[in-house]
Amino acid sequence: VRRSSAKCLEAVISTRHEMLVDFYKTVSPQLITRFKEREENVKVDIFHAYMALLRQTRPSLNLSIDPDAMEQEEGTISILKQQVPALVKSVHRQMKEKSIKTRQGCFALLTELVQVYPGALTHHIPVLIPGIQFSLGDKNSSSNMKIDTLAFVHCLLIHHSGEVFHPHISELLPPVVTCVADPFYKITAEALLVLQQIVKVIRPLDLASSFDFTPYTGDLYHCTLARLRAADLDQEVKERAIACMGQIISHLGDHLQGELGTCLPIFLDRLRNEITRLTTVKALTKVAASPLRIDLRPILGDALPVLASFLRKNQRALKLATLTLLDTLVTNYSTALSPQMLDKVLGELPPLINESDLHIAQLCLTLLTSTAKLHKSSLANFLQLIMPDVMALVRSPLLQGGALKAMQDLFESVVRAGLPGLGYQDILNHLLAPLVSPQAANIHKQ
Repeated sequence: VRRSSAKCLEAVISTRHEMLVDFYKTVSPQLITRFKEREENVKVDIFHAYMALLRQTRPSLNLSIDPDAMEQEEGTISILKQQVPALVKSVHRQMKEKSIKTRQGCFALLTELVQVYPGALTHHIPVLIPGIQFSLGDKNSSSNMKIDTLAFVHCLLIHHSGEVFHPHISELLPPVVTCVADPFYKITAEALLVLQQIVKVIRPLDLASSFDFTPYTGDLYHCTLARLRAADLDQEVKERAIACMGQIISHLGDHLQGELGTCLPIFLDRLRNEITRLTTVKALTKVAASPLRIDLRPILGDALPVLASFLRKNQRALKLATLTLLDTLVTNYSTALSPQMLDKVLGELPPLINESDLHIAQLCLTLLTSTAKLHKSSLANFLQLIMPDVMALVRSPLLQGGALKAMQDLFESVVRAGLPGLGYQDILNHLLAPLVSPQAANIHKQ
């Protein structure tokens, strides 16, 4: 009877969205008190009923600006906020039960809660940590139990301020590091995702933080390096290990100077691998964009020709990521680049500057703008090599928005660079030439 009642409530909650506020006032407190149900299958159905209530709350957060809808949203979240302490009190005791089904239900419910109401568990982290440690460290925990726990931790880290975790990093990190070394690839992949988020938490680059992260730097680096080095891993683990190491170096690289000689050549190797090259380009972009200004000179000479070759590949995502990385390198590492290193890259740009893909064309123009500002000696052949394609794009009726703005920025930076044959009057003559030519009638009126 209790199980059928829970299922009936779940069905009613899922179909009567207009009664959501009433459900929170009447049904929600009753469900929370029944989380202590002794029968496991009934308890799981009660969890599902409460999760249905949370799921119904989530769409209301994205409703149109209807005053009634906004009022309901404020009402449901306000009531939910008041009920969170009772909910956590009821759930956290069961996070250390032997029953895997019960623990999975607890983590699924808390994950749903955090997604609906970010920051909901800010004041309850201390009571949740023991349950997390238990599920990750328990030898009897199934693989799915560990994966669900790691997924919850990842969700928790994303939806809460990093500062609330600082007192608990010493308890939270060791079981996650252990999971990175787990033989089952899905657990490893999920743990590496959590590790990336922990790196952001212990040393945010966009906020001032007084937290001492140095005791954890070695553990984070070495457990990720072990996975980065392994050649016979699942592709998902390879990609997560590359992304995680990129995160670690971009946030903690100034404390890993002695390790860069080991790590960066592995990135170069992964860059040459067809399966891992896109993930590696994105990871290197993070490192290159880091305000820590990590020393990438040891691999730049070998990496640039490889990156230049990617611009010829018939893979749009790879081209976009590569152009972003190249622009970041020119912006932040211009003194480490020589004209010879950039020649191969610039030689690949003309075929990409056309109207068939304006996003790629825009990134090419942005890269050229950065080069003109910071490395103008590399643009000695701009007039002969690149200008014809730039002018062809200028004539396109499709040129607009971001690509048009990038074109204007390029002309401005080229004039400021003072390159021979590319002064203000020269550029103006190039722009006006089509209008005075015999073919002017063929030019689009826009």
